[in-house]
Amino acid sequence: MATALAAGGAFHQVNVISLDSTSARTFWADRDIQVTFIADVSPAGIAAAVSSPGNAPTDVLVIDWLDSPPVLLEELAGLADRLVLLDDYGPAGSKADLVVNSLLAPVPRVDTVVDCTHIVSGIDYVQLSPSVVKLRNVTIPTIKAMESELSSPVQSKSPVQAILVSFGGAAQPVTMATVLKALVEADYGGRVVAMPIPESGFTPPPGLDVELRPAGPDYHSVLAASDLAILGGGLSLYEAAYLGVPAAATAIPSATPGYEDHQLKTIGKMVRAGSCRSLGHSEDLTVCRVASALDDILHDVVVRGKMSVAGMNLVDGRGLDRTIALICELIE
Repeated sequence: MATALAAGGAFHQVNVISLDSTSARTFWADRDIQVTFIADVSPAGIAAAVSSPGNAPTDVLVIDWLDSPPVLLEELAGLADRLVLLDDYGPAGSKADLVVNSLLAPVPRVDTVVDCTHIVSGIDYVQLSPSVVKLRNVTIPTIKAMESELSSPVQSKSPVQAILVSFGGAAQPVTMATVLKALVEADYGGRVVAMPIPESGFTPPPGLDVELRPAGPDYHSVLAASDLAILGGGLSLYEAAYLGVPAAATAIPSATPGYEDHQLKTIGKMVRAGSCRSLGHSEDLTVCRVASALDDILHDVVVRGKMSVAGMNLVDGRGLDRTIALICELIE
């Protein structure tokens, strides 16, 4: 978003406030964006960073926080002309000028005003990385052609040849081990890429062609090249849908209380849309449950094709553009 705001030309300067870490400094090192790194992510620490002498007066302050504490917005009062919250489902939203909700919001696009706060929500506002958007070289006519082909009888079963197994940036060795064992149980004979590598010493089950990869910039390329993805219930599920990759998903543990339930709701939303199969909570995952859920997907090209079309029809990749346009409207 910072890059898109800077490139759009509506703002003379775009600043980012980031939690200080080695990975964060590496990420921002080669980007032409001013970054203030902070060790203190308390409301007072964030407010101090926003008002620091090195930063220009703030026209618009954008906060990405699942449930931002009201005290944070109290600390920020008067430090910016306009306040925007992204994917914030807490009570503090009533203190913002604009709230844009997508990841946990229902599918339909909704535009409302509550107590002077403009609230927009829906899957249309899911913000995908430009690198993901570039990977999808299909158009609506291509999707329609696929739908037409899938309506005709298909003689070949065409089994899956490549699967990505990934549960976000945090390693999930137990969940990954269960999924890989389920693929053995399902007699899967294709290639599996598991990333990121769960931990040193992690050994895939015998009888399966598995490549263990560290997390890296090639993630989206691997996802786009897969016939099936087994994922958590976060942003990657939307990325798979956009790229036309059928998915099975499980709600994985998070440091944020209740986020597993949010993931499960997201998974249910994608299941109803037709692009995903639910594996439930990861704590309830069993080899039998996973193998059963994947049975027809692994072997039936028609099932996978319909899931692919459903996902591409659901997510059009323009959520970031829509969000940027709403933010720019605040200063017009």
